[in-house]
Amino acid sequence: MRHDKGMDNQIEFSIVYKNHCNNINNNNNSNRLSTIYKSYVSPIFNPTFSRENVKITTTNNFKPNSKLFNNNNNNSNSNSNNNNNNQNNYKSKSKSYIAISGVGVVSICIGGLFIFNFGSDAQLLNVVHCQDATTTGTVAESTAIQLDEEASTISIDTDSIVAELEQQLTNNQIFWKLIRPDIWVLSLGIAQQANAQTTAMAQEALGNIRTVVAFASQDTESSRFAQRSQESLDLATDAGVQIGIFQGVTSLALNAVSLLVYWYGGTLVSAGTITSGQLTSFILHTMSMQNSFSQLSILFTQLSNASGGMSRVTELLNRSTLIPRRPGLRLSHIKGRIEFVNVGFRYPSREHVQVLNKFNLTVKPGQVVALAGQSGGGKSTVAALLERFYEANEGEILVDGVPITQLSADWLRNHIGIVNQEPALFATSILDNLRYGKPDATVEEIEEACRQANAHHFISSFPNGYSTMVGEKGVQLSGGQKQRIAIARAILKNPRILILDEATSALDSESEGLVQDALTRLMAGRTTLVIAHRLSTVQNADAIAVIANGKVAEFGTHTQLMSKNGQYYNLVQRQLQQHQ
Repeated sequence: MRHDKGMDNQIEFSIVYKNHCNNINNNNNSNRLSTIYKSYVSPIFNPTFSRENVKITTTNNFKPNSKLFNNNNNNSNSNSNNNNNNQNNYKSKSKSYIAISGVGVVSICIGGLFIFNFGSDAQLLNVVHCQDATTTGTVAESTAIQLDEEASTISIDTDSIVAELEQQLTNNQIFWKLIRPDIWVLSLGIAQQANAQTTAMAQEALGNIRTVVAFASQDTESSRFAQRSQESLDLATDAGVQIGIFQGVTSLALNAVSLLVYWYGGTLVSAGTITSGQLTSFILHTMSMQNSFSQLSILFTQLSNASGGMSRVTELLNRSTLIPRRPGLRLSHIKGRIEFVNVGFRYPSREHVQVLNKFNLTVKPGQVVALAGQSGGGKSTVAALLERFYEANEGEILVDGVPITQLSADWLRNHIGIVNQEPALFATSILDNLRYGKPDATVEEIEEACRQANAHHFISSFPNGYSTMVGEKGVQLSGGQKQRIAIARAILKNPRILILDEATSALDSESEGLVQDALTRLMAGRTTLVIAHRLSTVQNADAIAVIANGKVAEFGTHTQLMSKNGQYYNLVQRQLQQHQ
């Protein structure tokens, strides 16, 4: 059963017929229902229920965990019969009891391991409750339960039933936490996840410390961190208590078995059935075995810590790759012609939003085409699709007449250079960041690329020159300096296709002039897509494509589009008014 906080504000539970409660038949009055409550356990253990509507979905493939305990009476009867059969032979009885004592140690450990159920969902907590359907009314007669056979659903909307489920959750959580190590393995995973979130919050605040200080939000961030830290501590404490209880109960059970052996062995020695030496030898063997089994609880604690983290790693590994890295075509020579043919696209996280709809655009080899339009219109999406960060839902994208889905993704990206608004620099030296574009570049090639990017002068002015460390995300450099290093890196890569995504929008006028001059050199002879909000940066493009409603609404030069008095004209006039 799944706790769903969806748009419809409903809670969904799975409901199954339990064979061990009663066999499935067509008589609804005799059927017993088992409610399987699965609630999200992170970050809050006790979810808030919506009492407006509860929707139950029926299934019949659940194998109850409580089935493990159904045979307890049979086991007890079997043990009693075995003991009664051995009462006539005292010596045989003593051996049987000693054997049972030894087996008891093994049974406790093996039984504990048998209860470990690693099949549980890493995100869900299972709580099982079995009851007669007649306690809340039968499926057929209850006014609180409505059965829809076609949809295989049962709808419940009474507060009393929801309250009962809440109480079941509270009671059963405590019970299952104590006897189900897989439950507290999940608790460990949740605690580790909460700790990771706490660390990420601190890293985010420190990484944006200037913004935090500028808005005088130190107290706010400290309060958020303290609250998240307390939540992480509570979850870790909860997991630790569960592990401690398990280890304590295990140790108590093992010691209880040992005491039973000592007591009964003493009675056998007193009766002369066995010698004290035999008892001592047996006790030593038992202690050795007990010590070995007691180490299992420590080992399991370590496995639990590993399992908690492994659940998240496994989740990532099991995710399917949208664009697999498989061999593809590698063109011997690339001219740089780009074609978007009836392309339709929706982001996986926002499938209800059609970003591109029958989008058509052709960029000739060596042509500079600027993409203009309102923010959020899909300009950056066009670049992302060309680099195959996503796959188009409809239509196709071609490079030199070949669909990019048939090309090797790595080969294609090696022939595409990109300069973003915020360049991505690594926390290493300027030289290493430059060589990211061409790992085997010589010093002479690097310096020449930096001269073309107007970067050599300021790099040489640093005491350590090209060995200067730029810091995390290049914090030791100004925006213009980072941008010019990114341009030099693109020049070293020598791509045939170039994407400039808001490359100069965050720079001052002086830096923008230097960067624009470097970009002009970089674009020479290359097929270039220029994405910009400021229309002053696209006026010199060979052509401008105005994107609206997921399509190319207008296409032409700056002069041609201005003469049409269309969408491009309106964009220009709006920006001119904003600057006045």
